Amino acid sequence: MNAITSRVSTGIAALLMLSGFSSSPADTAASGSFDARLRAVRELRRAQPVDWAEFEKAAAALRRDFPSERDAYDPLFSLINHYQPIDPDRARKLAEEMINSPAPEAFKARAKGVIHRIDLLGKPVPLQFTAVDGREVDLAQLKGKVVLIDFWATWCRPCIVSLPKVKQAYEKFHADGFEIIGISCDENREALETFVSRNDMPWPQYFDGKRQDENRFTREFGIIGVPHMLLIDRNGRLRFDNVSADAADFEEKIQSLVREK
Repeated sequence: MNAITSRVSTGIAALLMLSGFSSSPADTAASGSFDARLRAVRELRRAQPVDWAEFEKAAAALRRDFPSERDAYDPLFSLINHYQPIDPDRARKLAEEMINSPAPEAFKARAKGVIHRIDLLGKPVPLQFTAVDGREVDLAQLKGKVVLIDFWATWCRPCIVSLPKVKQAYEKFHADGFEIIGISCDENREALETFVSRNDMPWPQYFDGKRQDENRFTREFGIIGVPHMLLIDRNGRLRFDNVSADAADFEEKIQSLVREK
């Protein structure tokens, strides 16, 4: 551990202590104690590298001590997102915990979507809508194609940063049967259409004008944050979840599915 990491860890530990967090939390009913505890948990999440075990412990204590606070359940989504690609069973258990908790109904709906997405791995993915440009999109009709489903938004900086790599993959593999479907979390239709036109994005875009946590498909698939990408094989089955255009194996994953017959 270097000096900077040590100072950060010490600072977080001090904040946790001042916030009343310990292995046996003291009475934290006093005004302001929840905000301080929440800040402490968020600091644990922002630390590099993240101590996931410590973060999970602190997040669980926050939910236990403040079950009626909406924001007490936010850290649980970070844990679900962390475990889903490496330990789907653990992610499922955390999602079920959310569903059976006093969390807001919107949070429970998203957790149900996470379980739905976990269960879809290796199975056909249902997706059908009319795109913002009027095109009819039905994933079932795209069998024989490899499809990238891209949950994104024009206001999402990581989405914009990764766009050149997404376009590069499209140009490289499109002739071999690679398609992209965009699921936009934008609330402004004109802003979306202008961005798509200026950036030469020829693939169809879903738009319902609802923010990320209310979007039809982000709720249905339990998408916790954007960008989030799904890779569908030629048989319409979900093969890779939470794909990143910035990952070294992004094009490798696409190519592996394109080569399948």
